[in-house]
Formats: sequence, structure tokens, C-alpha cells
Amino acid sequence: MKVRNGLQILIIGVMLAVAFSIPMSAWGQHAKVQITDMCTPFGTSQYNQAVALEEVFKRANSWLLWKAQETPGAMYISRYRSENYSKILSGEIPQITSHSSAFVIPFIVEGRPPFQKLKNPNYVAIFSLTPYINFFVTFDPNIKTLKDLVGKRVGISEKSRPFQSTLPLKPYFEKGLDIWDKVDWQYLGVSNSKDALLNNKIDAHYASTFMGSVTVAADGSYVATGLAPGAPDMELMNSGRKMYYIGFDPDVYEKGWDVEKDGPSYPILIKKGTLPGLDHDIYGKMSAGILCGDSSLPDDVVQEMIRVRHKYREELGKYDGTLKYLPDTPYPIGTPGKWVHPGVKKAMKNLGIPLPGKEQ
Repeated sequence: MKVRNGLQILIIGVMLAVAFSIPMSAWGQHAKVQITDMCTPFGTSQYNQAVALEEVFKRANSWLLWKAQETPGAMYISRYRSENYSKILSGEIPQITSHSSAFVIPFIVEGRPPFQKLKNPNYVAIFSLTPYINFFVTFDPNIKTLKDLVGKRVGISEKSRPFQSTLPLKPYFEKGLDIWDKVDWQYLGVSNSKDALLNNKIDAHYASTFMGSVTVAADGSYVATGLAPGAPDMELMNSGRKMYYIGFDPDVYEKGWDVEKDGPSYPILIKKGTLPGLDHDIYGKMSAGILCGDSSLPDDVVQEMIRVRHKYREELGKYDGTLKYLPDTPYPIGTPGKWVHPGVKKAMKNLGIPLPGKEQ
């Protein structure tokens, strides 16, 4: 009996030793958790990124069942979240994530117009995505500055996607240039706008699908070190026609844009040669890309999201060119800490990923 008891103790000791030496992901099978990644319409960079994440989560053999779901845009996603919030919290329907930016998050969290009735103070950032860098393009050589858009037909995103149409443009064109009502805005959507420009139905197109890598200059300003177009703008660039890039004036930007009121968005220098055919420096409009979810997401789910995003960063870039410019850190840089999921720092510590300097 003593021998058998001693053997049992030995076996238990060995099992405990093995248990503590094996990562939790390998020690036990985690219950599958469904995540619905609500993205913007087909043809947008956010759609492509959501599909890339879905494929990579599958290949990573993650216990998170990531599913990309195309939607009309931010207003639809916010309304869905508001109408189904109790079901999300109870687990009746899956938790949702969405591709957002530091520019967007205060509108939703604080219920700024047009989200007064869809205010969601539990909307938080989870990990960093590629920064959004926007400007205008045209085939008309006579359109040299944004002032030249007066009287022109200009394609922008649908009204259901206000963060790619009115909200990022109105402060500059209304307060800065005082020409908002003098431009013939066409709310076509990115893909339809691209087609309209190719078929000479509009005069200019808001290139809202570019994403890139960013550095900070000595004076604190932003510089784009690489840019990747989404599919619609790639088609424009490969059309064989001479395309002209129309940037923002940083002085007008400063005059028309109030970061506290209009959201965290900044002018960014795009140097000559950064894009094919760009023969002079221009300024784009930049905001930090982030993946957002609900503060009720469990810490282990947040950690698994960050693990896959960080470990499979290169794989994500193979599925979508814009993801080649993912920031080195998965921490949602550019987002005030009060709007970051409380489990993010804990997850990065557990995974051995250093926090950005000012977040340590």
C-alpha cells in the first residue's frame, strides 16, 4: 500500500511538473468563442482586413472563431450593437468587433453627432491596425489644389459611412476653405466612386482606402514612409492613365481642424516618390487604425486576439497588402488609455510583448 501510494504521489508530481511546463493553450482545449468582425462594404480596405483576419485565425488554429461580416458601415454597426447589446452581454449572440480609428472612437463613446442615440461608452480599442492616410485623386491636370474642387463632382463614401465622408472632410472644407456647399459631393461609395472616375462621371475621387507606415519627425509632425492602396485605388493606379494626387494644405488643416472637437486626425507628409507618379510632396490626412470591441470581452479573449495579431503579423500581410504596414506593437497606439480595453496591457505582459514607451 505504501509503495502504491508513493507511486501515485510520484505520478501526480510528474503531472504537475509537466502541467506547469506546458502553455495553457497546449494543456487544455479552450472552449470555442465566436467573434463577428463587422466590417465595411466589399471593396474597402476594412473589408479586406476583416477577411484576412478570418483566414489567419483559422490557420492559427485559434479557439476564436473569427467571422468577417460585411455591413453598410459605421451607422449600421453602431445601431446593431445598440439594439442587440443585452443579447451580446448574455451570450445569446456573438461578441462583435469593428475596424475603427482613434478619430472615430470619441464619436461613439461620447455620443457625438450623429451618434447621439447610439452612444456606447463601452466601446474600446483592442489592438492596432494600419494607419489610415487619405487624400484626393483625379485624372484632370487642371485640378491642382482642393480649392479647385469648387463646382466639381467629387466621389466620396456613402452617407452610412460618415467617418469616410462628411465627418473627416467637412471641417476642412467648411471651416478651413469655406467651400463645402460649393462642391458637388457624390455619396457613391469607394468602389462606385472609383468606377465613376474611370468612366469620367465625376471629376475627383476621395482616395479613402490608402493605409501606410508612419514615423514622427523631429518637430513632432508625421511622415508617411510607405503606402498601400486598397483594391479600388490600386485599380485607378493601374488604369494606364495619368493620375494626379491632391493633398491637404497643412495651414488650412490647422485652421479648420480642432482635434478635441473634430477627433484625433492630423496632416501627414507624403514625400515625392512615395507613390508611383507622385512628383511633388503632398500632405494627406492621417488617423491611427484600431480594432475595437466591447469592454465586456473577457481578458482571455482579448489576449488571444492580441496573440494572433502579433504572432501572425507577416501572414496577415500576405493576405492583404495594407496589413504589411501594421505597427510593430499590437497596442492601440494613438488612442487615449481611457478608451483601451483594460485587459490589453495585462495580455501584452502575459505574452511578453513590450508596451510602447509612454504606455509602460
